[in-house]
Amino acid sequence: MPFNPPKASVFKQFVILDAEGVVAALSAIDGGQIDEILTRSSEDEGKDLGGEINVRVAKGGGTRARTRKVEEEIRRARTRHATAAKLLETLKEKESVGVVDGPFDMEVAEQVAAGMVLEFRAELRLHPVHQPDAMLRSFIKVAPKFGEKQVPNEMRPIMAMWGALIGTDQSNITF
Repeated sequence: MPFNPPKASVFKQFVILDAEGVVAALSAIDGGQIDEILTRSSEDEGKDLGGEINVRVAKGGGTRARTRKVEEEIRRARTRHATAAKLLETLKEKESVGVVDGPFDMEVAEQVAAGMVLEFRAELRLHPVHQPDAMLRSFIKVAPKFGEKQVPNEMRPIMAMWGALIGTDQSNITF
């Protein structure tokens, strides 16, 4: 069957969850789980020690501040991921996730209602026009290592036009 609707609905409207929405949704379903994740995250943060010395005559530098920012961003990302994973796990336990296993056609779309959380199972394929694009770009980078220099040099100007035609360039070329 291409569509198995969820047995229970948690949300009452269509929502797209960002990091704050995930926290709010998990808190609404089971506040204890989000408290556990945030407590674990704050315990991880509390292990670091830091300090700063500011002397007007001499100036010193270091990478501690940058390292601290990177560590903080990693901790935030882990917290967001743990929260999202816990939300999905909780929704699946409550049988609140429907599965679209096949094409999302009109028949399936008619069965979808507000508040449903859906999991899409699909096979993703690269469009045939993008396969030669990847091959050509790879060839231009690799060819000089094999002693082929003239062909990649001749292809570089063509690649700008090629990229504009198939939409893989970064320029604003319009036709």
